[in-house]
Amino acid sequence: MPSDVSLSGTSTDLLSGSIRWTGLGSGIDFVEVVDQLVAIERTQINSLESWKITWEDKITSLQGLNSRMASVGSFCEDFDSFEEFYSRSISSSNTSVLTATNTSDAVPGSHTVVVGQEIVGRVATRSYQDGTVVGGNAGTQLMIRVGDPNDSGTWQTVTLTEGVDWDGTVDDIDALAAAIDSVDDAGSDILEAVEVVEDKTRGGNTYKRLIITARDGGTDNQLWVEQPAGMDLFYEDTTYKTSIDDPFYEGNWNNTGGVDLGKQGAYLGSTNKTFTFMINTTGVIGQEDINVSWADNEGNSGAFVVDDFGTYDVFQGVQVEFLDTTPGDDSDDIVFAADSFIMDVYQTTLQNAQDSGLAQTEQRVNKGFIDLITPVTGTDQTFTYYYEGVQTDIDVPAGAKLQDLVNLINSDPDNRGVRATIVDDGTSTSTAYHLILTARETGAEHTITGITGTLDNFDCSDADFETTQKATNAMLRVDGFPSDSSEYLQRSTNSVSDVITGVTFNLLNTGSAVVSVSNDLAAIKTQIETFVSSINFLMGYIYEETKYLPETGESGTMIGNYAYTLVRSIVSGLLYPEGLDREVDTYTQLSQIGIKTDPDQNGKWVIDSTALENALNNDLEAVARLFVEDSDRGSTGVCVRLVEKLKELTDSEDGIANVLIDNYNGIIKGIDDKIANEEKRINLYEQRLNEKFARLEKQLSALNAELSYIESQLDNLPKIGES
Repeated sequence: MPSDVSLSGTSTDLLSGSIRWTGLGSGIDFVEVVDQLVAIERTQINSLESWKITWEDKITSLQGLNSRMASVGSFCEDFDSFEEFYSRSISSSNTSVLTATNTSDAVPGSHTVVVGQEIVGRVATRSYQDGTVVGGNAGTQLMIRVGDPNDSGTWQTVTLTEGVDWDGTVDDIDALAAAIDSVDDAGSDILEAVEVVEDKTRGGNTYKRLIITARDGGTDNQLWVEQPAGMDLFYEDTTYKTSIDDPFYEGNWNNTGGVDLGKQGAYLGSTNKTFTFMINTTGVIGQEDINVSWADNEGNSGAFVVDDFGTYDVFQGVQVEFLDTTPGDDSDDIVFAADSFIMDVYQTTLQNAQDSGLAQTEQRVNKGFIDLITPVTGTDQTFTYYYEGVQTDIDVPAGAKLQDLVNLINSDPDNRGVRATIVDDGTSTSTAYHLILTARETGAEHTITGITGTLDNFDCSDADFETTQKATNAMLRVDGFPSDSSEYLQRSTNSVSDVITGVTFNLLNTGSAVVSVSNDLAAIKTQIETFVSSINFLMGYIYEETKYLPETGESGTMIGNYAYTLVRSIVSGLLYPEGLDREVDTYTQLSQIGIKTDPDQNGKWVIDSTALENALNNDLEAVARLFVEDSDRGSTGVCVRLVEKLKELTDSEDGIANVLIDNYNGIIKGIDDKIANEEKRINLYEQRLNEKFARLEKQLSALNAELSYIESQLDNLPKIGES
């Protein structure tokens, strides 16, 4: 009988695992025998794996407990202060003028908002120390004009003559104000009464500014002041009305007098502010490099190095001059680290004359270029503009076309917020293609000025760019403030969020609207219902995981586990406010507003909707105290109590569930180690069985072969009677 047994023939091969059989040699399926014997031995592993699943289920349950505690804590954290508890609704009586949004910080009430129109121009001079003469050369004139700057024939003018209407060698700013009022009242009547306001105090001295206001508003009534020679009301050219005050030495200035400071430059910014300077290194000017840092009160800052006496650039056109008061004597030229000084700068246009009180972006349009093919320059040149009073220079290579110039402006890493575009006006003339520069942000400070360049084939002086839209601020009054009929609150955008706490006005048009903020009791009720649901979410889970039903024998994964019992006890105990007084507070317990447990639903928290609504309408603040902290009353609501404790219970290291999870993971690791050891033992056991049955198969195969041989020999023996 043939055999399908294949053996390696050596014990070494047997041990190597190269054993194969089919059972045909013996007629017995030894593979099945081995499998059954191994299966019997795996009983312990199966038991261990079953045990491991039990612990894994416990960990999954604990993770669920953790997530539910964290969920309750997260909700409570967003509901544990008066601001967060109160839900407010907001409305506008005129949504064509403005819409409004609010946060929970908004206080119920109504606010009248006026978005201005026909805004009057207002101009202020620089600051003068009280009593200082304002100056002016004899016979010169101070001219104040109101009218359309694009039409010289429409200007109305108030003109004062030095020596007649005021004396520049004697009169101070108060006398100048009186003189302007006197001349204006005598005939032109184009101004409101001039104001003199105290601006600041420096070194114990009071400084004053003069404020001039046009009587009529709108863009056709721009206000312009032209000062005479010898008067320093402000720096003035065709674009700017600004001023820079002399540096003021702080009390810690230690130089003995050999170094003086002066102002230089022309301030190009659009706001009134103060620059503060700090000397960072002690040294002698001209012999050592002196590091000086600066910052303004708008968040801008920088530094420069003083290597000798002279003038140094700061920001927005402001320069500081270091002066040697005793040339040839270096002994007093030392400055000291930590010494400081300040400089006040002014944009003297306090309020632009505007038709509309909406914030706008600046737009400047060039008079035009021939096409998109002709180069704007035949040689390497520059294009320059100022944005927010800061100079930007663009290097323009030879052969660059108009689109190339646009790309260079837009991709410039120093671009502070100007977008360049090209518009074809469709006339097919030599000026059909217009370069347009547009500010990316609204507000009067985001101006585009001082455009110039050296391009040899493109007119790019400031005069070649028309201002088609002027950078303007939003102008509004809220609840009658400012009370002066000519003055407005100014903001750089039409989204105003810093006037009424928790309220944002979105300005859309001129006019007025009443914005009303009220308590949204329906939303508050929904939040309270969500709070109760979150508690049930946690407590219901604890019940399901620890339950035992004797009638069915059904039990939860964590039946009898102390962690769940402890959490249930802690949370239940925290659902009672602390610090409330029955004699003072309308409500001191959740049950008083309709929130209580239902013993028929396994302790589930339920809400009496009618009782809750009545409580909210009766005393909303008292309801809030049940949930939030009131430091004035010394009370702590349930949400505050829960937040603190649930953070502790869910701590990643010391939280009650996480401690158990760590312990259970340790148990699982031990089980995994036992399973691994059992697997090794059973693998060896299986290997020995294979070797045994392989040898048995071999022996049985040999015996079967011998039996077959004997049987064949017996068959070949002659039978009796046969010849």
